[in-house]
This record gives sequence, structure tokens and C-alpha cells, in this order.
Amino acid sequence: QSALDAGIVVCAYDDTIVGSDGEALDYQFSFVCDNYEIGYRVGTMAAEWTLETFEGEDTIQFGQLWHPEYQLQWDRVEGIKAALAELDPRVEIVEDLEGLVVNDGVAAAEAWMQTYPDLKGVVATNDTCLQGFAEAWSSAGKDLHDPEFGMFGNDGVQDAIDLIADGAILRGDVGLDVYSGGAETIEACVTWLEGGTTEDVIMPMINVTADTVEDWMSDPTLY
Repeated sequence: QSALDAGIVVCAYDDTIVGSDGEALDYQFSFVCDNYEIGYRVGTMAAEWTLETFEGEDTIQFGQLWHPEYQLQWDRVEGIKAALAELDPRVEIVEDLEGLVVNDGVAAAEAWMQTYPDLKGVVATNDTCLQGFAEAWSSAGKDLHDPEFGMFGNDGVQDAIDLIADGAILRGDVGLDVYSGGAETIEACVTWLEGGTTEDVIMPMINVTADTVEDWMSDPTLY
């Protein structure tokens, strides 16, 4: 608040800045992710793949990995479920497990390979846990390029993008263009300093699949 009182432009990154009383401060703008849209894109890529791969099947089992501690994760899950319900309601989320870091993905893979032998894929609210899932999948002797298993997440972590480029079971990732978003944020700050105003800056995002992964990897600001 002291910064705002001194005429300093304040931008929040993907969060809400609150004062000592717990109320949101009246700062200029935020640089945020549209977390529902991120989830909706994850679900959309998953549904497009299931529609193409499992024609004629009644139920398609998927697992879901996420981290319920943060509201943004709830928003992403809501988007995932909405897209699946709308585009391919055959997809059934059979279980939700913790999915924040690599070890979470390893644990989920070890559990689900035993519990759900007919599991066809995984949706997740990041891609780090999916890297762990892929590692455990491969360590168990399963085909890392199995054409009837697919994982879908988000963030655009380089190792995840490499799996997509290799044609592995990680088939879709919502890549977050933090470089362009950061540049837009600085431009918005300058606008405020020059006496103008701007809306919140929404993180640009790109669906990275086998069809678009080369474009992502060829851009040095993304890969």
C-alpha cells in the first residue's frame, strides 16, 4: 500500500495482493493465467484424441492428477471436466491422485498400472507429474509409444515437449508463453506510467501436440 501511495505502479503475477487486513489492494493490474481455459484446453486435446483412437467403445477410463491445495488447480480441473463432458462423455475419470511433482506421477503410475489395467490415459493440471508417470511406465517395461495410451497436461516444460516430439504417450500439453506475456506486462506498466490504463494481461497459451510441436521447438523464446 505504501508503494501505491507513492505512485508506484504495481502488477500482481498470477495472484491477488492483499493488505494487512486481508482485503485485496486497489493496485493497477495483474498478469494472470486463465486457469479454467488451461484446463479446458487439456480436456479438449484429450477428447480429440479419444474420439480418434477409440471409435465404438462405450467407456474410456482416465486418471486425473492435480494438487487441490491451490484454487488455480480447482479451476483447471473444472475446465478439464467440462471439456471432456462436452466433447467425449465416454471418458470416465476413475480416480484423482496427488499430482504436483515427478514423484507424484511415479506413484500414480505404479498404483494405476495395478488397479486399472484398462486405463487409457491421464489428464493433469501440470506436466511435471506426467514426466514421472512416463518414467515409471517405461521402467515397468511398457511401451513409451503405446498408440492406445495418452497423457495431457500443461505448462510447456522442456522435458514434456521432448516427449511429445518423440511421439511418446504424452500427446498434448498447453504451453504457456511466459516470454510474450512478460513482454506484454512491461508494456502495460509503461502505459500506466504514461498516464494510460490497461486490462489485466492474460497469459498467452498454445496447444502443443504432434502437429504443432515443431513450431514450439523452433521458437527460442518458448523452447
